[in-house]
Amino acid sequence: MFRSLMMISALSLLMLPSLMAQEDYSDEPGYFDFANLRMFNGVEPEVEMVLDGDLISLVLSSIAEENDKIAEQIASLKLIEVRSWPSDPDAKAQVVSELSNLGNMLQRQQWKTFVKVKKESEFVRILYKKQDKRIDGVLILSLDEQHKVTVVNVIGHLDFELMGKLSKHFKNMSNDSDDDK
Repeated sequence: MFRSLMMISALSLLMLPSLMAQEDYSDEPGYFDFANLRMFNGVEPEVEMVLDGDLISLVLSSIAEENDKIAEQIASLKLIEVRSWPSDPDAKAQVVSELSNLGNMLQRQQWKTFVKVKKESEFVRILYKKQDKRIDGVLILSLDEQHKVTVVNVIGHLDFELMGKLSKHFKNMSNDSDDDK
């Protein structure tokens, strides 16, 4: 994980000028407004990662080299935004309730839930926004065993094959980082 974060940090510094002029994606069908997380309004996230355009291509280029279809899919991604906050272990029921309510609100806005996990120790809800037979956005809402709330928003035209490959790649990166410890 440490190596991965160092690589992303170094790449982010190289791309700083383009990051400063980040586009407005609020009109995209897969856009999620983080202001909807009312419990974290005014609270700085512990982790905030925003990848857009060229930076997505640069960071994910090693995956794209494996397969032309994946390269085409990566080129269609517009934004990957990740934010993470700690939460109070004593407020777990409130956090789960807020995440559930948020997911329900998004479903009323034509988002579809395709994964929902409610365990005693964790909560995960993965939604997608579909338009014209294609997926235009994915949103992951999670509360993990360490009481960390993480929200991931992916905007762009994508398919589940790409999501599976990216998940596998990032899991492998995470496993490599465990070796660093």
